[in-house]
Amino acid sequence: MSACAGPERGPQREVVAPVSTASWRPANANLPSEAAILPDTPPSACASREAELAKVYASVADAFGSWGYALSADGKKLLFESNRGGRASQLYIASTESPTSAVRIVGDSPDRIGGARFTPDGKTIIFWRDHNGDDNPQLFRSSVDGGEGTAIDPDPSRFHHEPQLAPNAKQLVYFRGDHKSGTFELVKTPLEGGTPTSIAVVKGLHGLSAVNRSATSGLVTHLFSQSKGEVLRFDLKSGKTEVLAPRDKSDSFAHTGAFSSDEKSIYVVSNEGRERFAVERLDATTSKVLATFADDRVDVEAVRVAPNGNLIAVECSNGSYNTIELLDAFTLQRKVKVDLPPASIRLGEFQTNGRALVVSLSMPSVPSEVFAVDAITGKVRKLREDDRGVAISPLNVTTEMVKSFDGTIIPTNVYVPADHKGEKLPVIIKIHGGPGGSYRVRWSDYTTFYLANGFAVVEPNVRGSTGFGKAYERADNGTLRMDAVKDLEYVNAWLRAQPWADSSKLVLQGGSYGGYLTYMALGHQPKLWAAGIAMFGVVNFATLFASVTGVYRDALHEEFAGKAGDAFLASISPLRVADRIEAPLFVYQGQNDVRTKRSEQDQMVALLRKRGTAVEYMVAPDEGHDLAKRNNRIEFHSRSIRFIEQQIGLGEASTCDRSAGKPPAR
Repeated sequence: MSACAGPERGPQREVVAPVSTASWRPANANLPSEAAILPDTPPSACASREAELAKVYASVADAFGSWGYALSADGKKLLFESNRGGRASQLYIASTESPTSAVRIVGDSPDRIGGARFTPDGKTIIFWRDHNGDDNPQLFRSSVDGGEGTAIDPDPSRFHHEPQLAPNAKQLVYFRGDHKSGTFELVKTPLEGGTPTSIAVVKGLHGLSAVNRSATSGLVTHLFSQSKGEVLRFDLKSGKTEVLAPRDKSDSFAHTGAFSSDEKSIYVVSNEGRERFAVERLDATTSKVLATFADDRVDVEAVRVAPNGNLIAVECSNGSYNTIELLDAFTLQRKVKVDLPPASIRLGEFQTNGRALVVSLSMPSVPSEVFAVDAITGKVRKLREDDRGVAISPLNVTTEMVKSFDGTIIPTNVYVPADHKGEKLPVIIKIHGGPGGSYRVRWSDYTTFYLANGFAVVEPNVRGSTGFGKAYERADNGTLRMDAVKDLEYVNAWLRAQPWADSSKLVLQGGSYGGYLTYMALGHQPKLWAAGIAMFGVVNFATLFASVTGVYRDALHEEFAGKAGDAFLASISPLRVADRIEAPLFVYQGQNDVRTKRSEQDQMVALLRKRGTAVEYMVAPDEGHDLAKRNNRIEFHSRSIRFIEQQIGLGEASTCDRSAGKPPAR
């Protein structure tokens, strides 16, 4: 679950008490070993329908997106990632002289790129990726002309988190670690390779966001959970730390630090003393707050500092959309109006001279595209103009406000097929991962594929979603977890009142935390839902905490249990209500997932098979906590929608073999 992604802590380090690993199971459960829980093979009688669905999804997948990282120092090269060619996202470099210029791949691999950047001198590219979704990213360097890349600090048994580069471009500083110990080691390594020097070993989720020019000081985020974190200043020589924010730890959360260009100030993102995240400028010596940018309509999510010192860029979110603000670096007042519409926007980096900022933008009918924002005028120009070779139809989307049981408003994105003529439509209710996070209004291959097959799509940002303020994000924490499940009951009631929704064909779909909520809603509200598609969701908190790494375990325990004990975790485990699930269920899992391991889905599938509930199980051998590779995505989409059509009686698949598939012979 993505609660486990991210960073940090201070001088007196508090460690969440370990949770009991005693495995809780229902009294009547006799779970087979993992070796016995084999994936299903799809029914051969439905092969033709799956082939049709695969063809539709392939055309959607070909409508690739591009996401920009940075411009070279001279502004002549763009570094970006793209899933063009139907591949897992790869790293590319291209000339900025023409948006249709040829692209060159960097570090060609079947695995998805994790991130990249130029060195400050513009002579080298640093990038990172893991292998088959194993959550152990490795670091590489390449020339700006592209190439295969040379490994830096190669060790497949350890993860290597996003490195920061001192502006002298001679050293990389980053956290590395292993999933067994649950510790993070902060190290520095020569850019050209060599033996890493250990700076400090810390417990918990840490992420480095900046280093100063001399590589003597670093800014680190320490996350206790998705609702609790702090920004530290690390002495990169001694390993000593100082907490910069929040100052009041009782009800505050800070993340993301950045040095000003003159290093006399530090920028941090914090919601201390307010409902929304703001950016604060601190005196680098005294840590006194000198200026603040706050907007009670949005949360600040990311910060970029212009190297010339005049501006900072902040990415803001209202949960459903993003905006970009260019602020005066000293007063933090709005300085330049950015000529971009509200959309799903991701910040890249400023060009070395500070004149341009790279951003990526996606809208419902527009896969992500890369732009440069002029830092003086706020005008934008498209950096890539690629021929995708496929027609992209306009999508109709609205954001509705659905009232829940206690009056809480659930912002909900609603997509209805453009050619809808008033007939009742089956509906897929997509639940985002997290628990923090939100569904922004954006291009989505899932949504586009579902719409192309006659479904309406609804994305409820249930309580616990980010971008809607502190209280909303914390409204599902600990013992309030079931309130998020109740939200789905009220989304269901709202849907049943819509003239375009077929109330007998409401299908839940979610991955990670969304998979968990899919299981919970199907078990607690068995009469309300027609079917479900669950991807790598938590099934049993006892076995999750017994198997998941210490790195993720503590943050998840803080989020889901807080001060509550194992009995509460048992009560909110989907396995507790598995025997109440009536709806047919398609289950997906990546074999290499270290966050929610395969054993979680195995437990659910075993019990559903034993009860005779319709279930089909797909395991991808080369994926982790994701579904990144094209062949797996095609198989997942074609199989899962064929299964849904079979089970709820839609189209051609409703007449093919209704068996859920048989496990292969052992």
